[in-house]
Amino acid sequence: MNKRTAITFLPILFAALTAASILTTYYTLNLPTEETSTIILCTYLHNGIYDYTAQLNPNIIYNKTTLTPGEGTLYTAITNHINITFTYAFTSYPHSTNVATNHQTTIELESTGRWTKTLTTTEKQEILHLSNTLNFTLQIEKTKIKALVDTIDTETGIHSATYNININPTIHTKATTPAGTIDETFTPTLTIAFKTDPNTGNYIDITGLHQTKPGQIQDTQTNPLPQTKNLQYISYAFLGTALSATLFTTLAYLKLRPTF
Repeated sequence: MNKRTAITFLPILFAALTAASILTTYYTLNLPTEETSTIILCTYLHNGIYDYTAQLNPNIIYNKTTLTPGEGTLYTAITNHINITFTYAFTSYPHSTNVATNHQTTIELESTGRWTKTLTTTEKQEILHLSNTLNFTLQIEKTKIKALVDTIDTETGIHSATYNININPTIHTKATTPAGTIDETFTPTLTIAFKTDPNTGNYIDITGLHQTKPGQIQDTQTNPLPQTKNLQYISYAFLGTALSATLFTTLAYLKLRPTF
């Protein structure tokens, strides 16, 4: 490359490098200089387990007088009563140093889409034999439930072919852990539905036997990204060098350009 060509070419080259360095600097300036990460300090679990034993009248379909979950359909005609238990457990890791709970159990009788009745404390005890404990027991006697449904149907003028019993324990748990305090409410609802179906017949469907509610205590940390700063410093150096070279070669071109 001769002198004249160099004088003409170099300013163009360094101007292009300057433009590239400006874009590079702009890019690095928009890179994140820190990152946020989430750390799980504690995991915990609310666990509500229902179980039941149905007492049957003498029958030929099962040839036995008790049924437990998964053993068969609870046909209304042969079911005398159902004994239900509820067990609540709370676990955490790291383990809680102190756990306090309080509870209240609400029970609703409903004719789906028609009427709903919340049982009184007396009704819960006399009709369902509900024990007033966190891990409670109760008994579903179909004749007592049907009598109450019929009474409400008479008052409302409605005939309820199907109806539900909704058991709603509201459990408030407060636990102290090394990671902080857990303060939550857990409501595992059990539904006992008296249904009729042309294929199945009249039967009792129990849903919601096992329910859980997991949770976490988290911490958010912000950490610098030193590699971003390094890239920015490099881009500054690149920009400064390119600008200096552009200025120098432009001045040289203006000084040494040929005259005509």
